[in-house]
Amino acid sequence: MSGTRGGCSAAFRYRIVGMSASGLPMRLRVPSDARFRPILLTMARRVAESVGFSAADAAAVGQELAARTDAVTRKAPLAETTPIDVTFDVANTNGAVFRVRARCGGSDLEVTRPLPLA
Repeated sequence: MSGTRGGCSAAFRYRIVGMSASGLPMRLRVPSDARFRPILLTMARRVAESVGFSAADAAAVGQELAARTDAVTRKAPLAETTPIDVTFDVANTNGAVFRVRARCGGSDLEVTRPLPLA
């Protein structure tokens, strides 16, 4: 049977690239098509949980990333094929923070949260 699998389109596939042994930084590229926004939300939540955030705090990171990405794509309409490049990492400038950076259609955005205390 031919066709596409759930969560995929005929034109796009997604994959995680550049994962180090410690897991971060991690890069993700997905199309800017709104149908792929749940991937950003889910990955942001899962990566945030993996560095110690509660489920609620991790969900907030994902929601902020999805909302800000939506705002960027609404501001300057993009082709569905325009990629969103996302990097998840931990920065140690003035205290450790979890950082999510995204680039889409020439716009950059960043979501940061202080790492939870162990």
